[in-house]
Amino acid sequence: MMSTVAMLVTVSVLVLVVPGLLIGFVGGLRGWLLAAAAPLVSYGVIGIAGPLLPAIGIVWSPLALVGSTLLVALLVGTAGTALGRWLPPAAAERITEEPRLRWSLRHHIAVAATVAVSIGYGVFAMGRSSRWFTAVPQWWDAIFHQNAIRFIADSGNSSPSALRMLDRPGAVHYFYPNAYHVLDATVMRLGDWSVPQVANVGNSLIVGSFALAMVALVRQFSGRPALAAATGLLCCAFTSFPFDVLVWGPLFPFTAGAALVPASLALLSRTLNDPGQGTVAVTAVALVGLAALHPSVAIAAAIGGVAMFAQRWVTARRIPIGDLTRLGALALLAAVSV
Repeated sequence: MMSTVAMLVTVSVLVLVVPGLLIGFVGGLRGWLLAAAAPLVSYGVIGIAGPLLPAIGIVWSPLALVGSTLLVALLVGTAGTALGRWLPPAAAERITEEPRLRWSLRHHIAVAATVAVSIGYGVFAMGRSSRWFTAVPQWWDAIFHQNAIRFIADSGNSSPSALRMLDRPGAVHYFYPNAYHVLDATVMRLGDWSVPQVANVGNSLIVGSFALAMVALVRQFSGRPALAAATGLLCCAFTSFPFDVLVWGPLFPFTAGAALVPASLALLSRTLNDPGQGTVAVTAVALVGLAALHPSVAIAAAIGGVAMFAQRWVTARRIPIGDLTRLGALALLAAVSV
């Protein structure tokens, strides 16, 4: 039993992070931000390819995810090169920033240890509460989400409109964000696991994604190692999020998206401040992933982004033209990706 769970956890982690790690690396991300953004960028690949592949007659499968990842990585690299010639370097904006504190190897190890605790506790808590990933909450949303995972795994139809078969078969126009379900369906296709096992293990990783995202946000905004470590540890210490919303509702895609909002804000900050223009393309893919998980989460992230921009511009006492061009490029790339 435990060996089966360990294998499922391993496969779920690989499917969640490897596509995003590859694309983020091509786009110039490194370190904590690369690790935190990886799940969001992976969902972005699904958000781009999921609706497109059925339209051209391609069935969704693990191989389709691999191919889509390589194609998006190529596009990100190409877009980064093109934007590097068009957009002005961020350093030219001369906006005074608080210098990022230097973390020693000891600091990185300590912070990583707290994140590991959150990841481990998330897996343990979800396993313990679901009879080691075999039981599901007995509420409507849980049944719908797991039926959606099974439907996509069996049919290979990754279009968001296809889920009308489970909800409103007679609907002519229907849309339901399905990146969460497509990723879990991909895991199902890689092993002999039940839908409850795949969904519960996937949900158990939300705690770790949240911890990584919060640490990356603290790191991006020049936070001290002690603050980052405390943040990573506290991410698993509250029942209100993410545990309650995984039981009451249950709001599986919403919770997965909300956990990644801090990573999206850290990416937006890097897009404004880092001279590497590949970050713009990676951030565009990540924002598509946020919307593909749950549009309301993308709106919440946008509100946080507006506050971040306002603070930056008020501090500078002007709106730098470079910021506007980078944001325009970001919006254009995200719109084209969708």
